[in-house]
Amino acid sequence: MIRRPPRSTLSSSSAASDVYKRQVSTQSTGKFQCGAMIRVISERLVRPHHTRKVQQIMAGVESSVQRVPGLLEIETLNDESDHHKYIILTRWRTKQEYEAWLKDPSYRETQKQLDILLEGPAKYRVLNVPQEDMFLL
Repeated sequence: MIRRPPRSTLSSSSAASDVYKRQVSTQSTGKFQCGAMIRVISERLVRPHHTRKVQQIMAGVESSVQRVPGLLEIETLNDESDHHKYIILTRWRTKQEYEAWLKDPSYRETQKQLDILLEGPAKYRVLNVPQEDMFLL
């Protein structure tokens, strides 16, 4: 089953408004291997008047990120209460593949370009996917 992404709050005319999601076909067993799949939440606060430039940079990233080994899903969201805040949700097959992407020269170059357009460094949270299905409210 493919999940549909939540509705984006970005304007429909922006390059970043298209939410890119990629999922691999896997059998649903309800269990994951220990240390396998992770989710990453990245938060970026764009300086005022630099949103368009950030969107241009991210449009270029979107085409190259499709080839990153281990990346299963990516989704870009814009905070409804603060339109300068962007949240990027990613799902990785393994933490090692995520860490390899962080060391990749193309990622590092893109991050340098973004750093000068942001209020501060990007914030990252790495979350482990539980081994057993859980439902907590």
